Amino acid sequence: MKTILISGLVSASNTSSVTSNQNELGSMLEHMFADIDTDLQTCYDIIPEHGHVVDNTCKEEDDTLTCKFKCDENDNLHLLKNIVMSGYEVSCRCHQVIDGKRYRVPCAWSEMPQCNSVPPSVIPEYGSHCGALSDENGAWECSGSSCHLTCNHGYVPSDQEAQMSPRCTCNKFGDCNWFKPATCVQVNHNNGQCEADYPPIGQSDCTGSSMGDLCVLQCPAQFKAEQFGVRRCECNSSGACDWLGDRGRCEEDIQLPPALAALADNSQFGSLLSPAKCKTLPTTEFGFWRCDEAQTCQLVCPPGFEANQLLEINCLCANGSCTFQNQQSLEHRFQLTDIESINNFECMALIDEDDVPDSVIMEKGIDRCADLPRIENGAWNCTHGTCNLRCLDDLDTERFVVDCLADDTELVDWSHVNCNSQSPKKKTRAHANLAQRNLAPLR
Repeated sequence: MKTILISGLVSASNTSSVTSNQNELGSMLEHMFADIDTDLQTCYDIIPEHGHVVDNTCKEEDDTLTCKFKCDENDNLHLLKNIVMSGYEVSCRCHQVIDGKRYRVPCAWSEMPQCNSVPPSVIPEYGSHCGALSDENGAWECSGSSCHLTCNHGYVPSDQEAQMSPRCTCNKFGDCNWFKPATCVQVNHNNGQCEADYPPIGQSDCTGSSMGDLCVLQCPAQFKAEQFGVRRCECNSSGACDWLGDRGRCEEDIQLPPALAALADNSQFGSLLSPAKCKTLPTTEFGFWRCDEAQTCQLVCPPGFEANQLLEINCLCANGSCTFQNQQSLEHRFQLTDIESINNFECMALIDEDDVPDSVIMEKGIDRCADLPRIENGAWNCTHGTCNLRCLDDLDTERFVVDCLADDTELVDWSHVNCNSQSPKKKTRAHANLAQRNLAPLR
């Protein structure tokens, strides 16, 4: 597979830049959202699934609604293993201030944590005596007597063509079990490697086929690439890998007469020529946009680098105009110029273990925060190599602190760590910055 230079990817990404100034942005927002409902009560109607705001924690100040958010009982936040937040502060706003002027925009929440929902067990009516119907790498969905299997990323149903329904069978002794004609099998043949991609026209130029590698579509002469962002190889801990992102297509490069070309640049006419609602991705310096069909785009880093945070944008349309919005930032929701610096986004270089300085080499098993216990009515908050326990009734006070990096043989009696009594006394430990163990900033 042909290898491409990261600098080439950067050059391709920079061609889709947003050049509108602040006045143009304000005018666009006035046009798009002139009749939008900006009542803060609307915020309660747009709370994401698998979570809810904690009762009696919401307050309004400066036309902003601030609440404590909690994942549903069976869900976990995408944080460290076994860490469950009992209350996470989120904000909702229905306006955007640009150069001191306030503009009406659709209400939206920011800093909303992602709740990892566990699919519920399915028990079809016609096979209740066989119990729950499940798959290790997917989920069954049933309607009446018909069921089909939906698989996780990196997996496909083994009967993708037949789509047969499972059957509940019992033997003469009364033992009943599901006969499942399909299971979720890996897309890739080699663990940790995405399968080679062969577009119908053109070729995919990739940095490789391992986790984090990127691909862009290259088209032959007389064709142009219609691709939104890049594709990225994504793998799970079991080695199941597949490409994520817009595959794109090569379309014949038809040269329009000047008059029609001018019309094609118009947003409403252009939408007829392309399925993309938003035409141009924000310019980036380090990261690359990986987009899905709905034009939700995540900023990802080149191979060998890791993002220091999740940064996503999605396309929002109203009154015939479309723009991307960044819901991670209420202050700069529609200000997409310099989006990396505004949001403190960085690509951190992964360092090989052999290259780590002696001062930051840690023995295996020293990181004590991978398996913190769940504390009733409490939340672990981890940053810079330490985790502190905060209780739901007093989130501003650190009840207990764990140094994740300290080489210390002292054992903690977790039976005394709770949110119902004073925290046990423990000595202060020196610690290194967590980021120094295996990450370094991209220069």
